[in-house]
Amino acid sequence: MKPRLLISAVVAISMLCGASSLSADSANVNLSTAQVSAGDSHTLALKKNGTVWSWGFNQYGQLGDGTTLDNGSPIQVNGISDVIEVSAGEQHSVAVKRDGTVWTWGNNNNGQLGDGTTVFKTVPTVVPGLSDIIEVEAGSYYTLALKQDGTVWAWGNNANGQLGDGTTIQRSVPTRVNGLTNVKAISAGGSHSIVVKQDGSVWTWGNNTNGQLGNGTTTISLVPVQISGLSNMKTVSAGGSFSLALSQNGEVFSWGHNPSGQLGINSTAQQVSPNLVTGLENITVISAGKSHSIAIMDNGTVWVWGDNYSGRLGDGTMTRRLVATKLNSVTSVEAISAGGSHTVVVKKDGTLRSWGLNYYGQLGIGVVGFRSTEYEQVNGLSEIKALSAGESHTLAVHQDGTVSGWGGNSYGKLGDGTTFTQIYPTAVKNLNSVASVYAGINHSMAIKEDGTLWAWGRNTNGQLGDGTTTQRGTAIQVNGLIDVVAVSAGANHSIALKNDGTVWTWGDNTNGQLGNGTSTARSIPAQVGGLTNVTAVAANGNYSIVLKDDGTVWSWGQNQSGQLGNGTTTDSSTPVQVSGLTNATSISAGLTHVLALMLDGTIRSWGQNLYGQLGDGAGGVRNTPVQASNITNVKSIFAGSYYSVAIKHDGTVWTWGINTKGQLGDGSLILKRTPNQVYEIPHILSLAVGGEHTVFVKNDGTVWGWGSNQYDQLGNGSRYKLNPMSVVLNNAIVYVYDAAGRIDYVQFDGVKYKYVYDDNGNLKTIQRVV
Repeated sequence: MKPRLLISAVVAISMLCGASSLSADSANVNLSTAQVSAGDSHTLALKKNGTVWSWGFNQYGQLGDGTTLDNGSPIQVNGISDVIEVSAGEQHSVAVKRDGTVWTWGNNNNGQLGDGTTVFKTVPTVVPGLSDIIEVEAGSYYTLALKQDGTVWAWGNNANGQLGDGTTIQRSVPTRVNGLTNVKAISAGGSHSIVVKQDGSVWTWGNNTNGQLGNGTTTISLVPVQISGLSNMKTVSAGGSFSLALSQNGEVFSWGHNPSGQLGINSTAQQVSPNLVTGLENITVISAGKSHSIAIMDNGTVWVWGDNYSGRLGDGTMTRRLVATKLNSVTSVEAISAGGSHTVVVKKDGTLRSWGLNYYGQLGIGVVGFRSTEYEQVNGLSEIKALSAGESHTLAVHQDGTVSGWGGNSYGKLGDGTTFTQIYPTAVKNLNSVASVYAGINHSMAIKEDGTLWAWGRNTNGQLGDGTTTQRGTAIQVNGLIDVVAVSAGANHSIALKNDGTVWTWGDNTNGQLGNGTSTARSIPAQVGGLTNVTAVAANGNYSIVLKDDGTVWSWGQNQSGQLGNGTTTDSSTPVQVSGLTNATSISAGLTHVLALMLDGTIRSWGQNLYGQLGDGAGGVRNTPVQASNITNVKSIFAGSYYSVAIKHDGTVWTWGINTKGQLGDGSLILKRTPNQVYEIPHILSLAVGGEHTVFVKNDGTVWGWGSNQYDQLGNGSRYKLNPMSVVLNNAIVYVYDAAGRIDYVQFDGVKYKYVYDDNGNLKTIQRVV
């Protein structure tokens, strides 16, 4: 899928410890020959000294460092040296050593590691029985290897015949591709394979649903077939479901799937035979990604075309290109690699650049798709008066009463009439004169200044309250509700407070979360009986909670984690009083835990405490309120999915709970079981906590945020890099491994960081050793 990239260069790459945001000064390392390979969501680099470095997605150990932790900066692959070539696949990695042996690591569910098992490996393992290998290619879930004698060997997934052995039988050990000799170059794609023979002919096999074999049909082939009309070819590159070929005279040919213009022929029509890519000449290197293409001219310029979602073309936009387009932002390039949704290039001066999707840290620029060290500004927003953070999206109300949204957009919850993720704020359509908004898990609501309520997004259970179960991509008025002063929402139900102190609910009622004594869903609002003088409402998951003017708190719905706070774990379809609470002044509902602010400025919490989100220093479940430790003089409280945030009267911000995606904003990924101060931000006008991110409005009307940015809910584009970013390699980090092959500790710039594991061998935390 990716070309061999041999680089004569001085490459510098910056290092981070583990998956945290620690950094150090870079140091240049002379690499007279090196290689890079971009996989689907991870990247490999080969240094001159034969060591291998990796960064990005690591769920299956494809980074080879003995862990399954994602990493936003390069780390050394454990236990392998004297390597001459590497290749990064969908979720696995392959390397060839100087002695001709092949080593693999990462996902192995299809036998793609070639070691005779289907067990994933977090460190390199030799492929038995292979020798004299000179080139390897990692496809989606399979692997190809070229021997010195010109034969090709394959193993892994074979559902589409991509192993070329005449069958569709999965192989966990190498098998020879039928009838191929005198091969000089190989490439592995999504589920098809392509090679060039010494005579310049091109041969393909495997999946052909989209014509990616280039033989004029869409019929799969279990054995290699020659592509007619192609001769004198230099090399090939197999993409997700399309192919590229480079001739000896510098022309590029393409065929196969083309919905994003990845063939470069000024159309999106599928092609079952090779076509000349127009506008290109004197090309020296090609690379086919999952749905985009890149080429280098002999003058060092880079040309790109195809899919540009996540900015993988590097032209500063997310607009697809149907023809080859010169990339002006980077010049003097000698090597390229197109990955699943990102791109890596090496310039002639040895510097490495990357761009595109960075959710897993595959760009190697020191972040892993989120910002945990410092809060950052949301692009293009000012004069904001209110905001709300959902599970994966954010809403903001402008001073003029219009609303903007950004982040995840499943079910149309951004209200812009589409279901496309928005990395920057975009206007919610047909909505004005808004006073406040609420962003739920998959639906959104807005209260207008006239007290009417409007909703949009998912409506499977009638949670939009319009009398239907029809999904809405733009705002629609909730039936029959006026004089609304506050709203909240659970996973699939909604709750509203009217100015007369009554509470109204609608939507899913599986766990009694509507509070009407039944488990029947409603698509229009109905009053919750027996509740009066309510001053605040909150909901999350499958439960609801309210605060009355006498300081008591009442709840109903699901209670498996004790989130109803009544001393039981039994669901209730009618309101029950939270035990022992009086003098509460505000409430906030997490996914399965609740916070209450008391009149004396202390915090009470109850429910699930697995990640320390209750702040009492313990774990487990609390079905009655406990006091959060070490925090007083609190002004306001906010509950995320599994973490909590508080602002004190002195303007300081305190956080506790889960921190796997920087939710706590303290510069680490370590959970905290008691409140810890993270920022002092004077004059916060409004703050909102979502599932895994936090946003707030400063007194100048600008919006800022921290935490997860998986769905671009921070609105700053940090999940993507639309322009090339520098990647720098540094040698100032030392990894020490224990007897089990796991990282024991990391020494970084004179400081030691200890890796702590639980009884099952899973990484529990990373501690700085004083």
